[in-house]
Amino acid sequence: MATYRTASEGERIVEAYEKSGQTMAVFSKAHGINVKTLGNHLGRSPVPKVKRSPEEWDSLLEQQEASGMSVYAWCKSQGVSERGLRNVARKRTAKTKPVAVSAR
Repeated sequence: MATYRTASEGERIVEAYEKSGQTMAVFSKAHGINVKTLGNHLGRSPVPKVKRSPEEWDSLLEQQEASGMSVYAWCKSQGVSERGLRNVARKRTAKTKPVAVSAR
């Protein structure tokens, strides 16, 4: 069940977080608050978005493949977006698939 907070409660949470000096994840866990909810109160995402070039994604994909780990486990350990890496892999596969040519 969702817990709804008033604006003043949200402001107190933000103030306590900023004074704590803790990361969003640590603060949220210690205070029983969902990290996404804390991010919403702060007006930002709990995980900063990283803009990567296609070459960087290709390099990350090669590193993941060489690791022998699952995509999920590797992404979690490296702090990389699983969705982003899977999208790169899908696009790479689409580029290398041979195009079927129908006979006339």
